[in-house]
Amino acid sequence: MLLGIMGATLSSVLQMPTASFLLQDLKTFLDADPQGWVDQAFNYGLEATVEGDALEVDVTADRPDLLAIEGFARALKVYGGQARSLPPSLASSQRRVRVDESVLSLRPFLAALVVEDLTFTLASLQGVLQFQDKVSQTFGRQRKKAAIGIYDCSKIQGDLIYRAVDWEEIQFIPLGGTEPQTPRQILEHHPKGLQYRSALASGSFVPILQDERGQVLALAPIINGAIVGEISCETRALFIDVTGTNEKTVEELASILAHNFIDRGATVKTVTIQTPTGDRHTPDQPSMYSLFRKSTQRTLRDSHSQTGVRCLSRSDESEPYGIGNH
Repeated sequence: MLLGIMGATLSSVLQMPTASFLLQDLKTFLDADPQGWVDQAFNYGLEATVEGDALEVDVTADRPDLLAIEGFARALKVYGGQARSLPPSLASSQRRVRVDESVLSLRPFLAALVVEDLTFTLASLQGVLQFQDKVSQTFGRQRKKAAIGIYDCSKIQGDLIYRAVDWEEIQFIPLGGTEPQTPRQILEHHPKGLQYRSALASGSFVPILQDERGQVLALAPIINGAIVGEISCETRALFIDVTGTNEKTVEELASILAHNFIDRGATVKTVTIQTPTGDRHTPDQPSMYSLFRKSTQRTLRDSHSQTGVRCLSRSDESEPYGIGNH
């Protein structure tokens, strides 16, 4: 009996999420053909198969970056010895988010970035949305530990505030909806509310993100607001937030997102996060750039210093997954 329980537990620990990358999108990052990518992935230490028009990759439990097509391509390139360039620094977007004290007991941590000069294809947009969903479901522990929100930056006015509100205090139209709803109505009746309400702390208050005019960007981490949360191939600038209960995980996911969009050729800018204990700028540039020291080794573990992620041992399980300072 004990052996069976241990086996089941080990199976759940070692279960790997699978990422699906469209072949047409991979061609924008990698040379060779699909079978060549399968071979490269195998040499790197990943299982990959071609299924129709997509490459299916089993991602190891310590590598959230590999759930993104940019992270997968980046890993293979660096492992293969290809140079990678980064901007010398990230400019400020002049955007600010004030984290109100009222939210600290609910979901206290927030990081954000602005992405400009975007050119989306349907394939690349699908890739971004897949990463958002996969990483929040797996490494974000069903959005409880961390979740990503993506918005059309052109539809956001002024500075933002991240605060707690009562279940009945406000109304907004959720993404995909047509009628305003209260947080209570969303949590008790909306499919996303029913699916993810367990990600929130118990009680009658919930965290929301609003802009200067009061527009609700999100009931975090449940659902975005309509209009501002609608992203299409015509979208040219994004505001992205990462919220959660683990500060390091939140910061690291913001850094992974920054690297992904840089690899897409977009311009990534920082956001000032104003908290009760002081201001900070995200993505955190010193941590972000320390990951890209030149490596003279080409083993899987050594390549992590350039791909933006470190390996976690089982003894690190209490720590967040993702980028680490070497």
